[in-house]
Amino acid sequence: MTTEWIDISDSTIVRRGEPDLIETHAVRALRSLFHRQKGTVVEIDLSGVESSISVVHALQEVLPFPDWCGSSWDSIDDAFVELTEMWKFPLLVLVRGLPELLATHTHVGLNAVLMFSALTASFGRAERQVQFVYLADGWAGDSVERTAPI
Repeated sequence: MTTEWIDISDSTIVRRGEPDLIETHAVRALRSLFHRQKGTVVEIDLSGVESSISVVHALQEVLPFPDWCGSSWDSIDDAFVELTEMWKFPLLVLVRGLPELLATHTHVGLNAVLMFSALTASFGRAERQVQFVYLADGWAGDSVERTAPI
Protein backbone atom coordinates (compact mmCIF):
# COMPACT_ATOMS: atom_id res chain seq x y z
CA MET A 1 0.00 0.00 0.00
CA THR A 2 1.41 3.36 -1.00
CA THR A 3 0.15 6.50 0.67
CA GLU A 4 0.31 9.99 -0.70
CA TRP A 5 3.18 12.10 0.57
CA ILE A 6 2.64 15.68 1.74
CA ASP A 7 5.55 17.91 0.81
CA ILE A 8 6.54 20.18 3.70
CA SER A 9 9.67 21.51 2.05
CA ASP A 10 8.30 25.06 1.83
CA SER A 11 10.98 26.87 3.80
CA THR A 12 8.51 29.54 4.88
CA ILE A 13 6.79 26.92 7.01
CA VAL A 14 9.39 24.36 8.09
CA ARG A 15 13.12 24.66 8.41
CA ARG A 16 14.07 21.41 6.73
CA GLY A 17 16.90 19.35 8.00
CA GLU A 18 17.37 16.72 10.60
CA PRO A 19 15.41 17.44 12.74
CA ASP A 20 12.67 19.48 11.04
CA LEU A 21 12.00 22.70 12.95
CA ILE A 22 9.09 25.15 12.90
CA GLU A 23 8.38 28.45 14.59
CA THR A 24 5.21 28.29 16.69
CA HIS A 25 3.61 31.11 14.67
CA ALA A 26 3.73 28.89 11.55
CA VAL A 27 1.96 25.88 13.08
CA ARG A 28 -1.46 26.91 11.80
CA ALA A 29 -0.18 27.00 8.20
CA LEU A 30 1.41 23.55 8.52
CA ARG A 31 -1.73 22.07 10.11
CA SER A 32 -3.79 23.58 7.31
CA LEU A 33 -1.48 22.09 4.66
CA PHE A 34 -1.87 18.62 6.15
CA HIS A 35 -5.63 18.90 6.63
CA ARG A 36 -6.17 20.14 3.05
CA GLN A 37 -4.38 17.07 1.78
CA LYS A 38 -6.25 14.68 4.10
CA GLY A 39 -3.29 14.13 6.41
CA THR A 40 -3.50 13.40 10.13
CA VAL A 41 -2.01 15.83 12.65
CA VAL A 42 -1.30 15.04 16.30
CA GLU A 43 0.64 16.97 18.90
CA ILE A 44 2.76 15.87 21.82
CA ASP A 45 4.47 17.90 24.54
CA LEU A 46 7.85 16.77 25.80
CA SER A 47 8.48 19.65 28.18
CA GLY A 48 7.57 17.64 31.29
CA VAL A 49 9.01 14.25 30.42
CA GLU A 50 11.93 12.79 32.35
CA SER A 51 12.60 9.47 30.62
CA SER A 52 12.34 7.63 27.33
CA ILE A 53 9.34 5.80 28.76
CA SER A 54 7.61 9.16 29.21
CA VAL A 55 8.35 10.01 25.57
CA VAL A 56 6.74 6.77 24.41
CA HIS A 57 3.75 7.45 26.71
CA ALA A 58 3.35 10.87 25.08
CA LEU A 59 3.02 9.13 21.71
CA GLN A 60 0.64 6.54 23.12
CA GLU A 61 -1.64 9.31 24.41
CA VAL A 62 -2.28 10.70 20.92
CA LEU A 63 -1.92 7.69 18.62
CA PRO A 64 -3.50 4.24 18.70
CA PHE A 65 -1.25 1.39 19.83
CA PRO A 66 -2.05 -2.29 20.32
CA ASP A 67 -3.10 -3.10 23.88
CA TRP A 68 -0.09 -5.37 24.30
CA CYS A 69 2.43 -2.68 23.32
CA GLY A 70 4.73 -1.64 26.13
CA SER A 71 6.48 1.64 26.89
CA SER A 72 9.88 1.11 25.31
CA TRP A 73 11.24 1.90 21.87
CA ASP A 74 11.66 -1.84 21.33
CA SER A 75 7.94 -2.36 21.93
CA ILE A 76 7.21 0.17 19.18
CA ASP A 77 9.47 -1.82 16.86
CA ASP A 78 7.62 -5.00 17.86
CA ALA A 79 4.27 -3.34 17.09
CA PHE A 80 5.40 -1.83 13.79
CA VAL A 81 3.20 -3.96 11.52
CA GLU A 82 0.12 -3.20 13.62
CA LEU A 83 0.97 0.50 13.71
CA THR A 84 1.10 0.62 9.90
CA GLU A 85 -2.49 -0.62 9.99
CA MET A 86 -3.73 1.45 12.96
CA TRP A 87 -2.31 4.90 12.25
CA LYS A 88 -3.78 7.18 9.59
CA PHE A 89 -1.25 8.37 7.04
CA PRO A 90 0.24 10.75 6.05
CA LEU A 91 0.89 11.57 9.70
CA LEU A 92 2.37 14.75 11.10
CA VAL A 93 3.51 14.71 14.75
CA LEU A 94 4.02 18.21 16.11
CA VAL A 95 6.45 18.05 19.01
CA ARG A 96 6.38 20.81 21.63
CA GLY A 97 8.82 21.19 24.47
CA LEU A 98 12.06 19.94 22.92
CA PRO A 99 14.13 22.95 24.09
CA GLU A 100 12.87 22.46 27.65
CA LEU A 101 13.58 18.74 27.52
CA LEU A 102 17.08 19.33 26.18
CA ALA A 103 17.71 21.82 28.99
CA THR A 104 16.49 19.51 31.77
CA HIS A 105 17.19 15.98 30.46
CA THR A 106 19.57 16.38 27.53
CA HIS A 107 20.13 12.66 26.97
CA VAL A 108 16.39 11.93 26.90
CA GLY A 109 15.81 14.78 24.44
CA LEU A 110 18.58 13.70 22.10
CA ASN A 111 17.41 10.09 22.26
CA ALA A 112 13.83 11.16 21.44
CA VAL A 113 14.99 13.05 18.35
CA LEU A 114 17.06 10.06 17.22
CA MET A 115 14.22 7.60 17.81
CA PHE A 116 11.64 9.81 16.07
CA SER A 117 14.03 10.07 13.14
CA ALA A 118 14.36 6.28 13.06
CA LEU A 119 10.55 5.94 13.13
CA THR A 120 10.26 8.37 10.22
CA ALA A 121 12.76 6.30 8.24
CA SER A 122 11.10 2.97 9.11
CA PHE A 123 7.66 4.17 8.11
CA GLY A 124 9.12 5.71 4.95
CA ARG A 125 10.55 2.33 3.94
CA ALA A 126 7.04 0.94 4.48
CA GLU A 127 5.73 3.67 2.14
CA ARG A 128 3.94 5.56 4.90
CA GLN A 129 4.70 9.15 5.76
CA VAL A 130 5.30 9.94 9.40
CA GLN A 131 6.83 13.35 9.92
CA PHE A 132 8.03 14.72 13.27
CA VAL A 133 8.36 18.51 13.39
CA TYR A 134 9.69 20.34 16.45
CA LEU A 135 8.01 23.57 17.54
CA ALA A 136 9.64 26.47 19.34
CA ASP A 137 10.26 30.16 18.94
CA GLY A 138 13.72 31.12 17.84
CA TRP A 139 14.41 28.28 15.40
CA ALA A 140 14.47 30.61 12.39
CA GLY A 141 17.22 32.77 13.81
CA ASP A 142 19.25 30.11 15.54
CA SER A 143 22.90 30.04 14.75
CA VAL A 144 25.97 28.52 16.22
CA GLU A 145 28.59 30.97 17.38
CA ARG A 146 32.05 29.49 17.48
CA THR A 147 34.87 31.06 19.40
CA ALA A 148 37.43 28.80 17.79
CA PRO A 149 37.49 26.74 14.62
CA ILE A 150 36.34 23.18 15.00
